Amino acid sequence: WTGMNDLRSDGQPPPVVVERVTRVMDMVRARFPDVPVAVVGIPPQCDTKPPGLESLHWVNQKVKEAAEARGMAFVDADRPPLNTPEGQLAPGVAARDRKHQNLAGYGLLAKWIREEGGAAGAALTPP
Repeated sequence: WTGMNDLRSDGQPPPVVVERVTRVMDMVRARFPDVPVAVVGIPPQCDTKPPGLESLHWVNQKVKEAAEARGMAFVDADRPPLNTPEGQLAPGVAARDRKHQNLAGYGLLAKWIREEGGAAGAALTPP
């Protein structure tokens, strides 16, 4: 997940998170120009409150724009059924720490990466 620790653990302002993630995307693209890349957005946590959700949505939108501008696929992880109608990580797909996904949640992410991850997702899909 692009920028998750910067946004959550380090408490960096959203523009700083986007700048850092964009820098990483540029380094990856410069070093591996022909390798397909799928960037996975930041999912919510069970206890993410509205101000945090607004920051999360903003960062994900900006990272999506940056990824697409660099020819990278973007996989949105901030959506149902991973999240509730309120936008928080759904309890049924949350690990005990309420911050990460459980096996079912990671299964959904893997499916989305294969289906929406462009050439990177296609490379991960069994023949």
